[in-house]
Amino acid sequence: MANVFDQTIRANGIDIHYYRMGTGDSNKPAIVLLHGVTDSGECWPLVARDLAEEYDVIMPDARGHGQTQSGISAFSYETLARDAIALIEALHLDRPFVWGHSMGGRTALSVAHILSNASSPALRAVVLEDPPLLETTREGQPRNWQWIFDVKAQPAEEREARCRADNPQWAEEEIAPWSRSKEQFSVQVLEHMEPGDLPWREFLPGITTPLLLLTGEVERGGIVSPETTRKCADLWLKGEVAHIAGTGHNIHRESYEPTLATVRAFLKKYHA
Repeated sequence: MANVFDQTIRANGIDIHYYRMGTGDSNKPAIVLLHGVTDSGECWPLVARDLAEEYDVIMPDARGHGQTQSGISAFSYETLARDAIALIEALHLDRPFVWGHSMGGRTALSVAHILSNASSPALRAVVLEDPPLLETTREGQPRNWQWIFDVKAQPAEEREARCRADNPQWAEEEIAPWSRSKEQFSVQVLEHMEPGDLPWREFLPGITTPLLLLTGEVERGGIVSPETTRKCADLWLKGEVAHIAGTGHNIHRESYEPTLATVRAFLKKYHA
């Protein structure tokens, strides 16, 4: 990513590594991008590049991911949310936006839940990109993580070739960051991931932050089902849904331009 610098800051008792576009212009609203499991803060190359003119873009590595390799034994989704809040406080971000994908979406929802019941720091709005909001019939089912062990064992060129072959919709800029993130990922995280589902049905009615839920198609690997989408609409106070056709779980990677246009339009509503 051009015009990006990386740094480490002490927050929530650990050293959190993060990327930031430019020099941190305080005149721009900040947006914190939270990546999915096994990814890293580097895995937002196009989003970070294209939002940088309007936003102060911050991309942290979650603990056990990227270059944040401390505190793995305390890994939990609650802890990830506390990490994100501590980062926001440590960087003195004024009412930032948050965009989270997958695990990052689950984290972002928890951040919004916690901060809706606190005095500060507040959030302007939150984008939830196919977070793992599961229905009862799908909860607690074990996930096969053998693929990450297989990928980590491959040379970089083979990882990149595999990524291209498996994800023909992705831009070339996405490939190398994805590959590096798999090499950096600590498999110890898998020992501490919580089974079951986030209590999103309890969270949503109390969240005062505006939310945008991005959904793909379950048949293509999307997590959020139409049934779940309808339940969210019944529960939240300030929520919108945008279904991006032709995508699965990696929505912004699989249909970049429509996704970015949708998110930009949503964010602009809450600049003030």
